[in-house]
Amino acid sequence: MMALADVVPADGDFWSGAPVAALPVQPELPTDLLLRQLPVPGAPLGGAGLVTFLEPLYRALGESPD
Repeated sequence: MMALADVVPADGDFWSGAPVAALPVQPELPTDLLLRQLPVPGAPLGGAGLVTFLEPLYRALGESPD
C-alpha cells in the first residue's frame, strides 16, 4: 500500500469510463428460447424429462400478470 500512497485517481481514469448504452429489449422472443437452444441434459440431471418438466415453467415466466 505504501507504493500506491501517492496515486490520486483522476477524472479520466479507467474506472470512470463513458456511460454504457442500454441493452436492446426484444420482448417478441419466447421465454423458453434458451431452454430450446441448450442440449438435452444428461441422465444424472433428468434427461429429456427435465426439459419436459421445465417447458411449462418457462412459458409461465413469459405470461404477463393481469
